[in-house]
Amino acid sequence: MTAAKDLPPSPAERQEAVGKAFVVVTRARKALPSGDGVSEKTARNYRAKADRILLELQGTDMTVQQILARYAPVSRSFYAMRAALVWHCKQECQSLLNDQDVLQRREGRSAEWLKVVGMLEHSLKITQMVENVRAEDMLEITGEQKKAKHSKRKDLPRMPRDWKERMLQRGARSPRYGLPTLVIAATGCRPEELVKGVDLRFDGSCVVVKLHGAKVSEHSGQEWRQFKLQPGVLPIGLVEQIKAAGNLTVSIKSTDAFRTHLTRLSAELFPGKPAVTGYSFRHSLAEDLREAGWDAEELAAVLGQTVSETQAQYGRKRRAGSRAPEVAGIDRKSVETARPVRPLDRSGLDQVKAKKSGALKNLHPK
Repeated sequence: MTAAKDLPPSPAERQEAVGKAFVVVTRARKALPSGDGVSEKTARNYRAKADRILLELQGTDMTVQQILARYAPVSRSFYAMRAALVWHCKQECQSLLNDQDVLQRREGRSAEWLKVVGMLEHSLKITQMVENVRAEDMLEITGEQKKAKHSKRKDLPRMPRDWKERMLQRGARSPRYGLPTLVIAATGCRPEELVKGVDLRFDGSCVVVKLHGAKVSEHSGQEWRQFKLQPGVLPIGLVEQIKAAGNLTVSIKSTDAFRTHLTRLSAELFPGKPAVTGYSFRHSLAEDLREAGWDAEELAAVLGQTVSETQAQYGRKRRAGSRAPEVAGIDRKSVETARPVRPLDRSGLDQVKAKKSGALKNLHPK
């Protein structure tokens, strides 16, 4: 006797299955981006992270959520790993979507086509599940505590006063990273901008720097910015080299390798002190410019931002009793940006001051 489950589906059941399959395919087309959507470098980074998670899943009873929960105490790590896994899942979905297209053209609405669409539906569910996992939820489930984000600007007070000079002096010995270290110290550029290349040209008595921005979107960041360096900021030998060549582009191949170089140097020079990275120089320049009297909009322009409030994340305010530098390393009037910097919105602060002033008058009437 033939079991009921072995009987072929009725025409009505098959028609219903085909209808559901087309709903899945339509949903997949809407959910999946056209093209990879990320750079080759980002794709390599995502692939490595996703492979690490998949390797952990092999041979264990752990779920994807349990694996991701390990990264939850550090928000940046958690969301980086989640983004990598979402990218991997969408790649799998795209592959299955392509397979069903081929099968549908070749065999029509066959049983094999329905099987692949079923796999596609399962992959879409996993993708949605991973996209909806939040670090906060994982912390609540595991009982772990969120780790405070480490800030390079908090490390600056722990460093020797001459840490920059010593790093530049020691770093000059490196044929690969000597110039990039000089440039990042003088301009406060992001390490990612060194990958794109920083252009230097001689103009009269000054070196003009043009930076090609990182972290640029449709509404934020500066696609480019340029300014003049004050005489004496760069070594005379480098200035003569730029003058002779007409222009010079300084670049690095990898931010990871550059970071490793800087941290290794700082460990040699300052044992027991915080590691120096490219962002240490960025925070230091922001502090120097702020202490030299630059306002929020000017500082934001140099740092490659379009919102002046963002500059407050860099450097520190001048300590009481400390001497402000008389001259900053950048010509204040020379800064140009691709987009205007939106000024600091002080309306809320002004309202608070007005209320406080009114309260004081009520306490001390004339």
